[in-house]
Amino acid sequence: MINLSEEIRNGYTVSTLSKRVWQIQLDMLGVLLKVCKKYNLKIWAEGGTLIGAIRHKGFIPWDDDIDMIMLRDDYTRLVEVAPIEFKYPYFFQAAETEKNYIRGHAQLRKSDTAAILPCDIWQNFNQGIFIDIFVADVLPDNSNGLRERIYTALETKRSRMYNALYGSLLSSNTSVIF
Repeated sequence: MINLSEEIRNGYTVSTLSKRVWQIQLDMLGVLLKVCKKYNLKIWAEGGTLIGAIRHKGFIPWDDDIDMIMLRDDYTRLVEVAPIEFKYPYFFQAAETEKNYIRGHAQLRKSDTAAILPCDIWQNFNQGIFIDIFVADVLPDNSNGLRERIYTALETKRSRMYNALYGSLLSSNTSVIF
């Protein structure tokens, strides 16, 4: 249960409203994870959600959503079972399932709430509070060394980001495996 009182975290005021949104999103995450477990779908935290879980032991104070990611096969299966598994007030939204939805990733929404982004004010689709569900597609065959170059670039970038964010928290004897 989240303490809904306004507070200051890392110099940032976290309002009662933000905490209520977080509480709804955590409920939605529980529903999503239950469906993923039922169908043996792999899913994990991504982006700010992953950083927040590690660095802040929860949400980043200024973050307003939850970011999850899945491999393509698991995502495709989730799209297939979504109409069966997500019942009102939960609504699974993706380009594959909703005509007017224009994002490249899915969102699980709670239809009895509202989270209307300024860029979407005139859009004709469900705009309840949401969590993002991204797809991690695999890389192509390694016929010309492209895969290794991409992995090396990503690992270098990830390592630099991790060290910048957490370097002061790690001892010199700590190893981090991604």
